[in-house]
Amino acid sequence: MNHVNSSSSEDNVAFLMSVYNGAKFLEEQLNAILQQTHRNWQLYIRNDGSKDNSLEIIKDYVKKDARIHLIDEHGVNLGYTKSQAFLMSHVTEPYIIFCDQDDVFLPQKTSLSLQKIKEIETSAKLPALVHTEAIVVDSQLNPIKPTFIGEHGKIKGLNGIILANCVSGSSMMINDSLKKIVLDSLSKIQFDLLDYHIAILSELIGVRAFIPEPLLKYRQHENNAVGTVGTRKTNQDTKYTLSLTNAFNQYPLFKHEYTKLNLATHIKQQLNEYFYLFEGNNRFKKLFIFLKNGYGLTRKKDYLVLLWLLLCNQDLRQLMTVKRAYSE
Repeated sequence: MNHVNSSSSEDNVAFLMSVYNGAKFLEEQLNAILQQTHRNWQLYIRNDGSKDNSLEIIKDYVKKDARIHLIDEHGVNLGYTKSQAFLMSHVTEPYIIFCDQDDVFLPQKTSLSLQKIKEIETSAKLPALVHTEAIVVDSQLNPIKPTFIGEHGKIKGLNGIILANCVSGSSMMINDSLKKIVLDSLSKIQFDLLDYHIAILSELIGVRAFIPEPLLKYRQHENNAVGTVGTRKTNQDTKYTLSLTNAFNQYPLFKHEYTKLNLATHIKQQLNEYFYLFEGNNRFKKLFIFLKNGYGLTRKKDYLVLLWLLLCNQDLRQLMTVKRAYSE
């Protein structure tokens, strides 16, 4: 396969899209990318083993616009994370936007994300991530909720996302510095969700910013892997919501994987306080840490439940449902 050629412009943006059986909604997102007010972009699409007519649709758009490139046309099904990693490793643009095949970008998404990321990366080109608010819509793009992230997105720093991710994949733009760190980490760190992993890396060794303006339509339909509905359901294995159960399940990832990174002193301190919520014996110290740090959680109910668990001095490690190959 030929290597991808890209513009040397500092404002050049690469859209990455892994497509798997996306024919039903794909054209709406492709049209939305074509309508972006920022025009200096390239779109790289990988066919992740689709069995519908996604490939034919992609080829039609490749003919329409020279900025659209089909990568690994007959690719096998790798799954979202490996497929997007494949694309990341084959582009050289200084900025990357991840695209979901069933969402719809609003026209200023690229321009406003680019403006914000250039602001936070500074002249030092710090590893940087920008994510945006979204409008939740149904399969026909009819509005369901005016916002997806809400106030959670405004909580800055690691403590804003360590217990609950508010960074959705299709809302992200990252710079080349962060991309290199992400690719380097893929063979070293065991993780579950690509968007959460990238967001955490941006906080551990870089910078993150949230744009509260909705800049995409986040489509909810029967094939969503993750969505607003799922976060409200109760985990079948526990009495807690899926979002809160996920918060418990991330502890081993931080304890055994992210601590391997070269972390600043203040980040290590934040992690140690987070670990104490799981490992500590003093309930009052746990409550102090929890209240002081203002951790972001998906729902107010999750916040109150976790507050109660800490007050009862519950061992949160007992509430994990994902078993990793680590000894506690």
